[in-house]
Amino acid sequence: MMRLFFFFAFAIFVLIGCQEEQSSENAEVEVTFYVVNEDQIPLGDAAISLVRPSKGEKE
Repeated sequence: MMRLFFFFAFAIFVLIGCQEEQSSENAEVEVTFYVVNEDQIPLGDAAISLVRPSKGEKE
């Protein structure tokens, strides 16, 4: 549970840092989250389903 908390805290910290650096240039900031160990992070499957379509769907 603590790892999940630190994962989100780090992600928010990086997101805020990127926005502060790019705010003067008005550039789009693309943040990619990598789930290292899906078994320990409950949202792993949800994050992956946002990136890749499910096996039943075809593009």
